[in-house]
Amino acid sequence: MKLWSVVAAWAWVCLTLLVVELGCSGAVRVDPYSSSGSGTLEEYYPATTADKYYSNIFPTVEFNLDARAPVRRYTDFILKIRSQLNSGIINGIASMPARVLTGIDRYGLLRINVASTQQFVVTVVIDLNDLYVVGLHCNNVYYYLKFSQANPDAYRDSKKLFDSKTTKFVLLPYEGSYGELGGRNVNLGRQPLIDALTIVAKVNVDVYQLRPTFVVVVQMISEAVRSGYVMNFVADNYASARGAKATLEVQAVENEWSSMSKSVRKTRGNTLYSPVVLIGGNHT
Repeated sequence: MKLWSVVAAWAWVCLTLLVVELGCSGAVRVDPYSSSGSGTLEEYYPATTADKYYSNIFPTVEFNLDARAPVRRYTDFILKIRSQLNSGIINGIASMPARVLTGIDRYGLLRINVASTQQFVVTVVIDLNDLYVVGLHCNNVYYYLKFSQANPDAYRDSKKLFDSKTTKFVLLPYEGSYGELGGRNVNLGRQPLIDALTIVAKVNVDVYQLRPTFVVVVQMISEAVRSGYVMNFVADNYASARGAKATLEVQAVENEWSSMSKSVRKTRGNTLYSPVVLIGGNHT
């Protein structure tokens, strides 16, 4: 089995991760394809109750998604999220503030305006403490993940982001780990994201059909914000009709994000505090 030991120079680290430290801006290929820039959709999307919530910690970030949306629009979206989370530099890498947010301040909103065979808005709720996806809101239904077996409704404060008089709240019967979500056997890209979010817009959707949707959203948003390596992988496959499944290298970076974050924070000089091993994809 081929192994890469991440006891390398900072150049490699910056190419690979953004830790709780969000990553090296110079390592991000913002526009690997020719495009006209971010662009906006001409369609009008009515505001929802969640849009009235404004956080000084993390103002809502918006993303217009359609079948012709250029890759630059996606990378701009990810970079915007990073910029709002960035509070300083640790060992040469942009970092999130060292804090533990509670209550409603724990959550940030990402508004995705989808124009496909139908037009709808999906609001993604993220946990600002670890960048993970907490829930998805669409058409006055808020689906949010179980936190743990011992404390299933730990994300209950996120319901305060939406009007309780008009919103149906659904606590999902599974947690946000890849194991509980059915694994990472999904394609990542523009059309896969549209298809995944379209499921959320369905009426009376089977909650277990939402598991692949969460995987796509987590990898294309949370993991991409955490790691420039993941963002670049998605960008490289963004315009492909079917997208691409995360390689073992990508999955290894996702799995080791927390360990690499801690290592970066403790590092002195040009070597990681402790080695992190990434598994290659050719098993040789």
